[in-house]
Amino acid sequence: SQAQAVKDWDAVLSCAPTNVPALIGRAKAKRYLGDLQSALSDYDFALCVETDNASIMANRAQTHLELGLFRQAIKGFAGALAMDSRNAVASNGKALALRQEQDAPVRTLTLRGFKRVPNHVPFVEQKRDEDIVNDCETYWSTDGKHVLYFCKQESRWKGGQALDFEKIKKGDISCFIAAPPHFNILMPELVKRWQEWDGNEWVKRMRAGVSSLGPLQPPLRTVTLAGFLRSGLNTLYTERRQLNYCVASRETYWSGCERFFLFWCRKELRWKGSCTRHLGKIRAGELSSFMSAPLGVDILAPTGKGWFEFNGSTWITPPGTGVSHVGPEPLQPRTV
Repeated sequence: SQAQAVKDWDAVLSCAPTNVPALIGRAKAKRYLGDLQSALSDYDFALCVETDNASIMANRAQTHLELGLFRQAIKGFAGALAMDSRNAVASNGKALALRQEQDAPVRTLTLRGFKRVPNHVPFVEQKRDEDIVNDCETYWSTDGKHVLYFCKQESRWKGGQALDFEKIKKGDISCFIAAPPHFNILMPELVKRWQEWDGNEWVKRMRAGVSSLGPLQPPLRTVTLAGFLRSGLNTLYTERRQLNYCVASRETYWSGCERFFLFWCRKELRWKGSCTRHLGKIRAGELSSFMSAPLGVDILAPTGKGWFEFNGSTWITPPGTGVSHVGPEPLQPRTV
């Protein structure tokens, strides 16, 4: 199991803490278990040992993407490509991160346990160029009084007065609350044990920190097909955005039975459908399919009719074939 794998790598690293293959192996196992923040720490340490390893940087960027940290992911993928322009993980990951950042909703969080910040006042993500600090988004309280930002010098998130924001952008580290170092503010475990300046000294508030998080990912999109002669094709297809399911740097859509999926064909500039067992061949460039959208029609178009179906000998267009419904219903959180 992956839990046992982590223990095995722990044993190796207790004897050889700079063993890069062991650090990478433990990071992969932790990612599988959902311990993404700890996996990032392993990738960070591995990069300290091998600073020019494009593969490590790409996998760290992929972990950032899984956490919903789009800007860090894009920067990491770009760094990996600067080292190795043919790195497939970095190339596909960068394209995916750019699309996800564009589609992502505004994120929110609330704090509690502080004396200088009211409990449960929402902080709303701001990611315009003028709101970015140290390549990271900032979070502003809805009353306009406070701002949360990432402090690169101390590798931690901090909170200060909105009036000091221009100084903060120029490198000033003005703040009166600070998260533990090396923890991401969007961790699903809700980071606690923040510190607060009481006017004389820094006080550790054991229960103070993030109390809730807003939507970290957009809901999964769904596409319903209808009109095909093979009745099994006429069903709901749900979006998958994990890198290992993507084709041509685009998301794919999978039927509930997981027998069929829809993918973007870059060679023909159209959406197509095939059996899921052919995913590997299709990702490698093979054009295996038995249904196909009209040229250039987006799969999320509300009037996506006129699809083609292969009947075993030729391509036909049964009446009314194509997309009958597009939606975010039922709402489901993305897993990346």
